[in-house]
Amino acid sequence: MRLVGNWNGQAVPVRSSRGGVLTFERWEDNVLGSPPWPDWLVRHVRGTTAQPGDFAEEDREKLMANLGDRISTFQSIDSEDAVTYSWFGTLATQPPEIRRAAVQWLYDRAGIAATAQDPGIDQWVRVFHPNAAESSRGPELDVRIDDPGAALIYVEAKWSADIGTGEGRDAEVHDDQIVLRRDSLRTDPALRGDDRAFAVLIVSETEQDLARWDEPDGDARPVTIARLSWDDLAECPAHPLAEEFGRYVARKRVLARRVKQT
Repeated sequence: MRLVGNWNGQAVPVRSSRGGVLTFERWEDNVLGSPPWPDWLVRHVRGTTAQPGDFAEEDREKLMANLGDRISTFQSIDSEDAVTYSWFGTLATQPPEIRRAAVQWLYDRAGIAATAQDPGIDQWVRVFHPNAAESSRGPELDVRIDDPGAALIYVEAKWSADIGTGEGRDAEVHDDQIVLRRDSLRTDPALRGDDRAFAVLIVSETEQDLARWDEPDGDARPVTIARLSWDDLAECPAHPLAEEFGRYVARKRVLARRVKQT
């Protein structure tokens, strides 16, 4: 066990996987916010488990102590869920007027033509699978911004991973995560006739070539594809934890970089 300084300068205990990935003994030390934690967050933390065999026995016991019987991927420095909750999840718990101001800033920054009304924010919900209508295993969203009368935004968050792929229309060709979410918005029967602004928002550490999702002019329902960085989110003046989030992201990078160097 060793101690590292977290985003707030507090010394917190960490372990390393056999592959050298820094892992917090307590998942709470890897996210912004404070108890009482939302029930939906705790369920997700417990449901996203790491492989115990990835850790030496002594480390495994300490890492499992916090959750009783498991190690959560939320404990990893590479956790995309942890950084996503730290901005979007903490905003979800704020009063309506704060959510509205922060979401309006996001619309403007991402180039989404909408005026925020009463945005709700949730995470890790599954939506309609555009290539398998009967499937209950449609794309899982990192974040959904559901703003009645204004916009519906599906967020795909990336920290160190690349855009992945899933079941495509053609058995031989996979669709990437952005295409699946775009097409879900277009084909979901529950959204038929919905005239809000639709968008898929990528939030990532690395630049994305949005031109890869350009489409020829046609009859398909317009869906904006946009991208923001984590640093962009840290600049949102309406988010009550913006300053803390900036320090959190900066510290996350430092700790992840140290792991790679060792």
